[in-house]
Amino acid sequence: MNILLIEDEEAMREAISYGLNRRGHVVTIVENGELGWETFSANPSEFDLILSDIQMPKMDGMELLKRIRKERIDIPFVIMTGHAGLETSIEALKLGAYDFVVKPFKLKELLPTINRLQSGLTSQKQMEAPFPELTGELNLSLPSNSQHIPGVVEYLKLHVAPYCKLHQIDLQKLVLCLHESITNAIVHGNLEVPSSIKEESHAKFDEVLAEREKLPEYTKRIVRIKTSITKEGLSIDIEDQGKGFDASSLPDPNDPMNLLNSGRGILIIRTFMDEVSWNDKGNCVRMTKLF
Repeated sequence: MNILLIEDEEAMREAISYGLNRRGHVVTIVENGELGWETFSANPSEFDLILSDIQMPKMDGMELLKRIRKERIDIPFVIMTGHAGLETSIEALKLGAYDFVVKPFKLKELLPTINRLQSGLTSQKQMEAPFPELTGELNLSLPSNSQHIPGVVEYLKLHVAPYCKLHQIDLQKLVLCLHESITNAIVHGNLEVPSSIKEESHAKFDEVLAEREKLPEYTKRIVRIKTSITKEGLSIDIEDQGKGFDASSLPDPNDPMNLLNSGRGILIIRTFMDEVSWNDKGNCVRMTKLF
């Protein structure tokens, strides 16, 4: 991918650039939003992603994002922010930012977002003429194993991509919502691995997840996915066979502290989708994007 990296701290700028270059990405670096805009606007088609800090001199990341969206340019925009800037991150997501990372972070925390984005861009570039306006339904049953998530998300992405292009829906944001919701259904729903473990230790979370994926009483559960396309919009139902939860207890989506581990997935879904609701048991989420 060709990435425009905008970061005013030289050490951070060089570290991120070095890590991404080692993984085959081409990185152009600038130190503030004003130079970022000049570099990007000179040749917008040259870049696949903008990775930008929020707080910078001359032009901050929010102002840059607003300017790009005002020009109706839909390049994926990932923001980097400290804990103090989490409230701004909510506004950035609503403006169309693809995702965010909280400083300080390790490169491995950023790579999953870039990898999902790269996969989506590859498929999007292969699409040809707009798809005819059709309606339809797709039903899938998914075993409770986290290794299946990327493949199923890719399959669903190919199914909905023509409709997204036809109705000008951000495919990459929809893919992110699919990934987050299916992960919730398998990992937190069927395998009953609480997200609070990840807040304490990523290694411990991976360990518990691996243990649960070996136990038949958890792995025999499945996730059902129903995708419905009508003239009004695209709806996706994701139902697990776990215990469910009280959806009314979900964290406030407007509270910036809920952008951290346990609340970020649901916040991203609520920010992008037009309608999000759960059944009474709390084991089935319906996400709708209106055309």
